[in-house]
Amino acid sequence: MNPKQLSFLKRLEQAIGPIMAGFILDMVDFLTFGPIGIVLGLFVGSAVGWYLTGVLGVSRKWRVILTWLAGIYCFMPGTELIPVGTIVGALCRFFQASPEKNKGPQ
Repeated sequence: MNPKQLSFLKRLEQAIGPIMAGFILDMVDFLTFGPIGIVLGLFVGSAVGWYLTGVLGVSRKWRVILTWLAGIYCFMPGTELIPVGTIVGALCRFFQASPEKNKGPQ
């Protein structure tokens, strides 16, 4: 790949990475609907949460916290049709500090 394509893919990953991670978690929550969620939701949601936070490069402390929250989210009945993961991913990206603020004086 040439540097221009790599730059585009990196920017695309940065732009939609957390939103896609939230969407994946929402799909796992949807698939652990009803009694399946009561039995497997905590374990499956935690496993997916651990993987996704690793892919996104979250620090160890937040990775453990978010993993537990993902498991609880997939375990809780009635959350199948509420896209909490996608919404949280979008809000994280929206409120993230802009690159211009971190550059400093030039």
